[in-house]
Amino acid sequence: MKKIIAVLLSLMMLVPAFAALPVSAEGEESKGEGAEEKLSAKFYNVTEDECWFYVVFNKPVAEPKPTDEVFLGLVGHGWPVNDPPVLRYLVRCEFNDVEAVTDTVWRFSPKSAKTDSAKKEHKDWWLYHNIPNETEKASVDNWSIRLFGVITTADGSEELELDESEIMYDNQAAFEKGPSYKIQDVTEDPSSYTTVASLKDLGIELPTEPPATSAPETSGKTDDTSAEKPDTKPTGTSGAPQDDGNKNNNVVIWAVVGVAAVIIVAVAVVVLVKKKKA
Repeated sequence: MKKIIAVLLSLMMLVPAFAALPVSAEGEESKGEGAEEKLSAKFYNVTEDECWFYVVFNKPVAEPKPTDEVFLGLVGHGWPVNDPPVLRYLVRCEFNDVEAVTDTVWRFSPKSAKTDSAKKEHKDWWLYHNIPNETEKASVDNWSIRLFGVITTADGSEELELDESEIMYDNQAAFEKGPSYKIQDVTEDPSSYTTVASLKDLGIELPTEPPATSAPETSGKTDDTSAEKPDTKPTGTSGAPQDDGNKNNNVVIWAVVGVAAVIIVAVAVVVLVKKKKA
């Protein structure tokens, strides 16, 4: 009986160790996933904005400078030359006016377009006319949206990785435009562009001016309640990670498993003891 009791106590002592195992494994897995993420970008056509295209980065990026030579281009692969024919990559639309909307969202339009109507005309040409007008006569077999220039994270630790395997030329095939980052392939069908209805779909809330209000008349007495500062803390959950519930669930599950194992062993011991007495 002493040996049996010792075994039962050992099993009960192992229950906390089993409960900690899933939490540790989960933590290691999450660390591995975060370490592999590279700086990347996605293109968006916002239908409520008729003048600009938008690019969203997965990490905060430094604001673009003129020396970075950043622009968004519609690139086609065609316009054969020589015999046998060799196809070239040409930047047919170049949106080189770039503005940082937030630390992860930029918008693009041509510098040559000085008015909203001109910006809209260039955007419509990109979306609806350029590819249909040039694909067949220029023997273009592929269209893509690409980013050019130097783009770095806000902390300067990482740079957007550009593809240097293909040479890109300007609209007239006279000058090289440098390496680029391919965002996505597109076709003459406008639905091939990633499209959202509004800036809210990109997580952007445009500031609105509060309505002008006249100052309330006072009788000269100071109202102590008016001096109280409003509570500006956002409602809902805090910024802390909300994963404690999962960890607690794992602990409970393993604890139940351990207790069940102890009960099973105890029942088996009682049965054996009764058999010996019989």
